[in-house]
Amino acid sequence: MIRTIIILGLLTSLLVGCSAEAKLKNELEAANYCETKNDCVLIGSKCPFDCYIYVNADKADILKSKVEAYESKCEYSCLACADVACVEGKCELACA
Repeated sequence: MIRTIIILGLLTSLLVGCSAEAKLKNELEAANYCETKNDCVLIGSKCPFDCYIYVNADKADILKSKVEAYESKCEYSCLACADVACVEGKCELACA
């Protein structure tokens, strides 16, 4: 009985963590829109989201707070990339 409760608790924790990650990934994707390069704001780098998380300036503050609060369980080794471009309505890295 106790073993079943422990297993259910672990599964629930895993599912809640996965749903929080998926929800934030969806929010970041939805906020990655632009008309010009100036619309794109780098809000950080955090695994599992991306080395360079760009979103529209209108959404930057709230999403930056959410990304910073997210407890990452992985780590990236990111290459330096200093520029961004607005390509077909999405913010994308523009590494030279």
